[in-house]
Amino acid sequence: MKCQFSEKQSDKVNSCLNAEAFDSEGIKIAELSGSWLNEINMKWVYSGNTENLWVAGSLVENPYMNYYFSPRTMLMNYKSPEMEGYVCHRDSRYRHDLRCYEDGEID
Repeated sequence: MKCQFSEKQSDKVNSCLNAEAFDSEGIKIAELSGSWLNEINMKWVYSGNTENLWVAGSLVENPYMNYYFSPRTMLMNYKSPEMEGYVCHRDSRYRHDLRCYEDGEID
């Protein structure tokens, strides 16, 4: 099976995906469509049946300004005083530029 993808930025909020899948003889067998921020579906050409391939989880508040991270992704950057001495001082959680951004200290 061969896929041809075309992804386009429809606006600042939605990233759309449109793709077609072909068999070894070049006959289109499926179409993929959706948004990375909502869900991706595949429609089989021969039957017309649609399958849901992927569903996005919840996003943090104001996702556009937070790299479209999920709550779980945001927790990966969590830093607490109890971590001092256990986490390497070069860990990204200690980057001052990111801390300023997370604390709203940006221009």
